[in-house]
Amino acid sequence: MKQKETRYLTGAVHVLNGTYKDAVLVLQPGEELVIGRDVNVCQLILEAPWVSRRHCIIAYNRETGFYDVTDVSENGTFAMDAERLPKGERTQLESGTVLVIGTDGIRILLL
Repeated sequence: MKQKETRYLTGAVHVLNGTYKDAVLVLQPGEELVIGRDVNVCQLILEAPWVSRRHCIIAYNRETGFYDVTDVSENGTFAMDAERLPKGERTQLESGTVLVIGTDGIRILLL
């Protein structure tokens, strides 16, 4: 019997530390979550010296069931225990991945 594949209609992220610890943000279809310091363009505002004005962009692709994450920062966006995501390129990441904003930064779990 073939196991049914589950794809959610929306994605969500869970902030694991910092000012917004335990916050859960839901991503609607076609919506992008911009993370950074600029209050005019970002939906999740992080005030830390290693956070860029626009640091990274997260979107949930319900067709694939993966998250599309784009690092647009100077100090990097990292998948936990991995190297920096390529700057300016969309990277597909699965649910359960922990993103780290900057080298010692905020941790965000992709739900």
